[in-house]
Amino acid sequence: MKELIIVVLIVVSASAFAQEREDVQRNSAGEVEYSDVKEVPDTKKEELFSRSQAWIAASFKSTQQVIQLADKELGRVVARGHTDFHSFTFGKVRPYGITHFQLTIDCKDGKYRAVLNQFVWKYPSAKVQMPIDKILRGQTGKRRNGGEVILAFDQDMLHILESLNKAMNTKSNDF
Repeated sequence: MKELIIVVLIVVSASAFAQEREDVQRNSAGEVEYSDVKEVPDTKKEELFSRSQAWIAASFKSTQQVIQLADKELGRVVARGHTDFHSFTFGKVRPYGITHFQLTIDCKDGKYRAVLNQFVWKYPSAKVQMPIDKILRGQTGKRRNGGEVILAFDQDMLHILESLNKAMNTKSNDF
């Protein structure tokens, strides 16, 4: 009897921690959008602007092709980038195309906001591209691939925001 209770407790606790993400982050209009506002105490707008440009240069192949707007006075950087999109299906990593996106970074004294939006999915060999929402959901609006695609996309976008946050909180190495 004790063994049965232990097994039931393990199954219940495992299912509580294994929550599947039902959807990606969305804005008030229902569009896929990842937004993050972070405080960086005692850091001027100009320094955050500089850190954001340095992060873009380190994270993307060509800053000239990626940066669409860099306004130091406003403290705004707008970049268009892409990331390889992978799905984890049956324990294997499978290529699922390329996700193009827009990244807007707004800097103010002591804080910044990063917004990832305007997602377009492209499958290179088929030359097909469409809004990411059509990939994340089937025609019926239900989750696709048991949520693996949503989870993979979500993790990719959160990784970008985490990487940016780390760079924005790293002080310049003045020699």
